[in-house]
Order: sequence, then structure tokens, then C-alpha cells
Amino acid sequence: VMYSTARRKDMYRMLFEGCLATIVRFTLCLGTWAATLSWWTRSCESLAEQYGLTYFTYEAVFGNLKAAAAVQKVLLPLASFILALYIKMKLGWFNGIINLSWGVQGKIGDIALTIGGSVAPANDRAASAAKYRLYRYLNLAH
Repeated sequence: VMYSTARRKDMYRMLFEGCLATIVRFTLCLGTWAATLSWWTRSCESLAEQYGLTYFTYEAVFGNLKAAAAVQKVLLPLASFILALYIKMKLGWFNGIINLSWGVQGKIGDIALTIGGSVAPANDRAASAAKYRLYRYLNLAH
């Protein structure tokens, strides 16, 4: 899939098919889950009576939800800390790549300055053609 385009219409189409579609799908699934959980907590007594189950009583369901909230309260700081470490790791990786590319760019510039300064004067046609060929190859490597 190519994500570069010069036409605005194509850019908006790719945006709506990509991240916005994912966000809408996630929001709808989360809303469905929340509505199901809300229905379950409101109708747990009738389900317990209808099927004769003891684990669908209001006290059992409410106790389980309170336990889940307590677990989430404990895990939220841990998850946030781990996410911060993960972001730091990825930024370090990205900065390493940027530093390597800047190093390569500097070495290519050094080669260009060294060759450009050591070759014959600019009025020599063969030297100018060789410099231009080197310039093209250095741009290709860059």
C-alpha cells in the first residue's frame, strides 16, 4: 500500500479508510461492550432467577466488578510506567537511526568537498563531467 499522493481527494480517502475507520470500529466495539456490561449488571437478578445460577446474583456481579476496578486501579500506574519505558526505547532507536543518517550525510559531504577541491579547475570539460557524475552517484548513495 502506497501512502504518498499528490491529490487531496486520494489523501482524504486513504485517511478515512485507514485511521478513522479503525477509530470508529474501536469506538463502536467499546460502546457495544459497555452497553452489554450495563445490561448485564441491571438484569443479573432476573438471569439468576431464570436459570437458577448463584453466580449471577447482584452481589456476585457487583463484587466482581469492584474487584476488577481494584485490579485496574493497581495495574494502571504499572501499565503507564511500562508504556513510558517502551516509548523511551522507541525514541532511542529512532534517534540512533537519525544519528547514523546524519553521520552518513556528513561523510558524503566530506567526500564531495575533497574530490571537488582536488580535481582540475571548473573550465575543464572532462573534469566537470567527472564531478557531475560523482555528484549524481553521491546523491544516489544519499
